Amino acid sequence: MVNGYDYATGTITLRSGLQLQQRMSFTAFERTWLQGGYWGMVVLPPGRIAATATEEKWLEALLGLARGGDAEATVQAYAAALQRWPDSLPAAIGLANHLHARGALGEAAGVLRTAMQKHPQSVIVLNNLAQTLSDLGRHAEALALLDRAAEAQSPFASEVRATRQLVESRMR
Repeated sequence: MVNGYDYATGTITLRSGLQLQQRMSFTAFERTWLQGGYWGMVVLPPGRIAATATEEKWLEALLGLARGGDAEATVQAYAAALQRWPDSLPAAIGLANHLHARGALGEAAGVLRTAMQKHPQSVIVLNNLAQTLSDLGRHAEALALLDRAAEAQSPFASEVRATRQLVESRMR
């Protein structure tokens, strides 16, 4: 990792493995970097997306961030993804799921409602919004959404049935 340079001496300072400060000439560094295909990485806070990032790669990286357990950073990163790619269904679902997990049910419902406007046939959005509304005590609204979800031929039909059973059990 490059962490400094000195134009006067023509050297780059690197952190390399266990060696905290390795000095290398610009020429040697350039040759070595060329061999690696000029590979580089920029580390940004979770709410900032690099200009060259693609939606697919960003969301793939978010899965690793989420597995790391930093819930706040994950929410920030999903929110940034939705700002950059406002029609992204995976970003909306990811953000809503993480908001729901931390108890921000109203915010999760808002994200899912927006996603439903953009993706009205998404069984996942309909099911997750129904679950969230039921968690908020709005069972009749949840059942109406589940009716819509059940009409679609979907590989998620068993999840929709399970959510319906949960909502109906809460209404008893």
